[in-house]
Formats: sequence, structure tokens, C-alpha cells
Amino acid sequence: MSSFTSLGETVRDKGLVVSATLVPSSVMPIDGSRNSVHLDAMIDTGASHTVIRDDIPGKLGLNQVGEISANTPSATGVRCYQYAVDMMLPDNVRIQNIIVSAMPLEDQPIQCLIGRDILAKGVLIYIGYVNQFTLSF
Repeated sequence: MSSFTSLGETVRDKGLVVSATLVPSSVMPIDGSRNSVHLDAMIDTGASHTVIRDDIPGKLGLNQVGEISANTPSATGVRCYQYAVDMMLPDNVRIQNIIVSAMPLEDQPIQCLIGRDILAKGVLIYIGYVNQFTLSF
């Protein structure tokens, strides 16, 4: 089982935010070279699926693999294109071939929400009184 732990005051102040790297899925065809994007991702147990900011697919040269209609706190029926990516988290934790939806995440300090689609594959432990969380797969 692979895992990583985050500890510090930022957990209380900013939420469960982690540095991540996205690359095109290793099992999907891509346009051009295998690019990567480094970003801040927030673990969001309220999000049913993982979301990336809508400018990221272009930076990675991703091909669309699907489309969904999503609800957000401020809108319903938001059209979102889906893409296949691999996500690298701290301590070499890698999640392969996940389908993410691209949405506007304007005026946010993050570029990704890690949703329950990924969390369902692992164990999330949050210890609030010491500002620590661990995610294991």
C-alpha cells in the first residue's frame, strides 16, 4: 500500500491541499509529447468526481473521452468534458487512468478537486486536532 501524510497549520487554514502532477493517461493516445502539469489539488469529500481547471487539458494535449452534465454550488447542468489522466501525489503515490472533468475553477487557489471517485480507491484519515491527514491506496 502506498501513502503520504501532510502535517501543518495549512491543513486547518487551507483545507486538505496537496501538490500533484498530472500527465496524460499512460493507456490513452495523446497528441504530441507527454507533457505534465504541476498543480495544487484539494481533497473534497463533497465532490462526486475529480475536477481539473478547464485550461489544463490544452496544456497536456489531451483528447476528450466523454462529456457529463454536472452540478456546482452555483449552477446546475454545467457541461463538462472528460479526459483520462494519471495523477502523481507526494511520496510517489500514482493513480493511473482516472477520468477527470474539466470545469472553470476561477478565483480559486487550487487547480484540481480530488473527488470520491479517487477517494473510493483508498483510505483517508484526517486528524483535525494535529492538522494532519494521510491518504493511502
